[in-house]
Amino acid sequence: MADKIKTEKNTAVNMDEKKLAELRAVISDYPDISRRRLSHTLSVEKECGVLAEIFGLCENDRRRLCAAALFHDITKEKTLDEQLSLCRYYSIDYPHEAVRSPKVFHGWTASAVMRDKYAEYCDEEMCSAVFVHTTGCEDMTLFESLLYLADYIEPLRKFESCLAVRSYFYEGVSEITYSGADSGNSLVILLLKTLLKSFDYTIEELIGEQEEIFYLTVKSRNSLICKLTDHNLL
Repeated sequence: MADKIKTEKNTAVNMDEKKLAELRAVISDYPDISRRRLSHTLSVEKECGVLAEIFGLCENDRRRLCAAALFHDITKEKTLDEQLSLCRYYSIDYPHEAVRSPKVFHGWTASAVMRDKYAEYCDEEMCSAVFVHTTGCEDMTLFESLLYLADYIEPLRKFESCLAVRSYFYEGVSEITYSGADSGNSLVILLLKTLLKSFDYTIEELIGEQEEIFYLTVKSRNSLICKLTDHNLL
């Protein structure tokens, strides 16, 4: 099961602590991020550090994941018109129905901005994780999955669904730690089940609010269902 979340093969940026601190300072002074959004961003960064340790990422990958967290919401607070303008500027080919789900745009535009303006702080794997952090995608990589999860369960989030998913995940980690089971394989299974639970909550909330469910969210959930059912884990 450990290979069921693929790993992107690309040239990773060298992200030492000094470089990560520099980026943190840049984002902290970023003009388009409110204080509230910055608090969330820094909390996601810390959560990424914790998840990286749990899943045994090397130090450079841990810092890269934290850096991706710092980037993930840099365009979150832009209006839909501003998002569409960025899409035109960066030639982002988006499906027409996305305009009815405006929250999906900021992952795409943030990825383009970081690649364009902050290339010294990022690489393609990081850009990909930011690109899909809102909707997910089919066959999410470990890197993509951890950023997505950190954004959902960071401790400043107080939504009932976020608290439930956070509790489910960390209770599972504790059980794996104390059971002496194959931790690598068990953690991947736990991650897949946790991601599925987060997508289920997201879709339930959209239904409850009578909002449109963006098709990529459904495809992401279906991909997780397929992985888990293929291995008799549901």
